[in-house]
Amino acid sequence: MPTIAYLDDDRIQHILMKKLFQIHLPSFEVQTFSKPNSMEDWLGNNVVDIILSDLNLEGESAWDWIERFTKISSAPLVFLTAHATPEDLGKMADFPQVKMIFEKPLAEDDWQKIAGMVS
Repeated sequence: MPTIAYLDDDRIQHILMKKLFQIHLPSFEVQTFSKPNSMEDWLGNNVVDIILSDLNLEGESAWDWIERFTKISSAPLVFLTAHATPEDLGKMADFPQVKMIFEKPLAEDDWQKIAGMVS
């Protein structure tokens, strides 16, 4: 069973995304985290197929922790955000593990692209 690590500091998003994972990616196991450190600790002992993360976390941007993350896991990373800026899109080139930045809410074809990154 493919495994997704999902990072978002908003607990409401956890509830919403768990339901959406059940609908769009029912064969995936989902591990949710609200802080980068807790996800990093978990990744130190576990392997995931893909990581989805909110781009703007409380107190830090995902760009702030990505270098730590790339030392722990080689899984593809997809950022989710309410609004992708040109700066965010430009930073993707510096981090090959960042495969996509999707704007929330995710469209049906976004879910298919996520599934395709694992298959």
